[in-house]
Amino acid sequence: MYSYVAAMVQEKVKEDAAKEVKHAMMLDGKIARKVVKQTVMMTVYGVRFTGAREKIERRLKEKKDISDEECWSAVAYLAKGVIECIRNLFSGM
Repeated sequence: MYSYVAAMVQEKVKEDAAKEVKHAMMLDGKIARKVVKQTVMMTVYGVRFTGAREKIERRLKEKKDISDEECWSAVAYLAKGVIECIRNLFSGM
C-alpha cells in the first residue's frame, strides 16, 4: 500500500516537474515509501494536512535532500499531494 501511494505521488510530482513547478522539480525522484508511510497509516484516524505535513517534514529532513530554507514550502506541497492521492485511492474518504 505504502509503495503504491508513493508511486502515485511520484507520478504527480513528475507531472508537476514537467510543468516547472518549483517544489516538484526539487522533489522529483525523492518520493520513497518511507516518506509517505506514516501519513498513509494515519489515514484511518482522519489525517489532516498539519499531521501529514509534520510526518513528511521529519522524513525529508532525515534524508537531507532539501535545504532547510526550502523544506517548509516543499513539505506543504508534498503533503497536499499525498493527501490528494490517498483520497483518490480511497474515494470514500
